[in-house]
Amino acid sequence: MREEARNRIRNLTSFLLIGLLACSVCLAAEPLPKPMSPADYKAPADRSPEMQAFDKAVLFLSAAQEPDGHWDAAKSGAAAEFSGINGDIAITALAANALTSTSKGKLQNRDALARAKRGLEWLLAHTQPDGHVADESATGEPVMSQLLAALTFLQAASLSTRPTLRDAATNSIRYGLERMAAPKGGYGTVPNAQEANAEVTAMATLVSSSAGMEGIKLDDAPLAPGKSKAEALIEEKIRAGLTLLMCDDKKKNNIFSMNSAKLEPDWDGTIAGVTAQTVLLVTLRDMQPAMKYIYGDFDDKSKTFPNLNTHISWGRAGEGNRAMMLWLGTVAMVYSFSDNTRELHAWTAAANSIFITQQSADGAWDVAGPDAKRGKIWRTALNALTLLWLAPPPPPPPQPPQDPVPATPAGK
Repeated sequence: MREEARNRIRNLTSFLLIGLLACSVCLAAEPLPKPMSPADYKAPADRSPEMQAFDKAVLFLSAAQEPDGHWDAAKSGAAAEFSGINGDIAITALAANALTSTSKGKLQNRDALARAKRGLEWLLAHTQPDGHVADESATGEPVMSQLLAALTFLQAASLSTRPTLRDAATNSIRYGLERMAAPKGGYGTVPNAQEANAEVTAMATLVSSSAGMEGIKLDDAPLAPGKSKAEALIEEKIRAGLTLLMCDDKKKNNIFSMNSAKLEPDWDGTIAGVTAQTVLLVTLRDMQPAMKYIYGDFDDKSKTFPNLNTHISWGRAGEGNRAMMLWLGTVAMVYSFSDNTRELHAWTAAANSIFITQQSADGAWDVAGPDAKRGKIWRTALNALTLLWLAPPPPPPPQPPQDPVPATPAGK
């Protein structure tokens, strides 16, 4: 397992804002400069095709941001169900995540960071003191919106000393995980749902795990070393939800449905379930039936997994894939398989092929298939974040010249 994957799973995405939110929240800030057009983009030397696609996606996201810092789901083509406040919260969290990921160490994309900061300010302005961000009475899957906002706050807080961010992360995570769970187990698309949803449950698992890694405590009541009572109860809820979602009567094969109300094997649902189980440290051996279901048989002649390729790359405009599943699946596969395995190679090749070939000239990915109702910002931000996981690492810097070792005098 690559060390880089360990770092990525810890942070999910590389939030590297330096001095984030150094000033107080101010929505009447000066207008940001107009971003470069993707048509004028010139790739830096040695920039991989994946990172070139990421750069152009960032330019599209920058141009689509509203003056007050948020991204508008309705303007991005989202259906009415996802065009309200919860849709705006979800895509603003994702877009801010992608823009912050443009910078690393001393390599700063100041324009993208300024836009990420503006987006985070907008999210903070919509956060209540108890951590409530999403509108539970509105359409647009409020639980997912709450979790995505919480994840954004968590990443920002990990790189800032400001208590405002730490408090926002802690409170939004507590609210989402403790008050929005489905009573029977797992998490649904709405708070206190009657049925669990695999995608939302996987996101809750990622948020819970990341909170623990960043030292966010959900309560002060210790139950076991390193785990509080609330944390243990949340993990219990997640595991109960995954059991409800598993299609096998004996609940052992780790093949999942997307919704516990209709138990039938679902490829996207299994991706989500495998991601959650990867975070919960379920062994790869135990997940073999699920991996077999995801990948299918390996074809020696083509050296590919035809079933995997069919699910990921079906349709000229990506009609067959869902951006959230590509992101979650990439997290799981990068973490589960080493670089030299044919499984990881096949996943990377299939995903990168659609990212490179289906990106539009404006830097976005057109909405199609299941993602059509979410709009272009949703798909473009998620695809950009997935590219960061799939891109090859940059080449190492050249080694400094070595001074010649002086010859040892004779007789010494």
